[in-house]
Amino acid sequence: MTEFLLVYAKLILDKKEEVQLINVYLWGVYHSQEEADKAAAECINQIKGGAIVPRVFLHKPESHLCDTFYEAMEWYDKMCKKMSETNKILQKASQKTKL
Repeated sequence: MTEFLLVYAKLILDKKEEVQLINVYLWGVYHSQEEADKAAAECINQIKGGAIVPRVFLHKPESHLCDTFYEAMEWYDKMCKKMSETNKILQKASQKTKL
């Protein structure tokens, strides 16, 4: 039976205006997408400090829970790098318009 992992990350913006991944956490395992989506909304409302980014990952029964969690960690790492790159581009554009 397919399960759904709700994983969330805590992010902050550091002094250099770069997105930093604080950590990735497992919120829970659910048997339907609807349950996982509902839990994601609860997750956002209950966790404090930094930006909270929940995401539901499909967990196949033939794979280990750790493998799916590792996949989630890689996804968040890539997302943070893309967000930092985008932020740098926006900062450069903002500086050019000020001139």
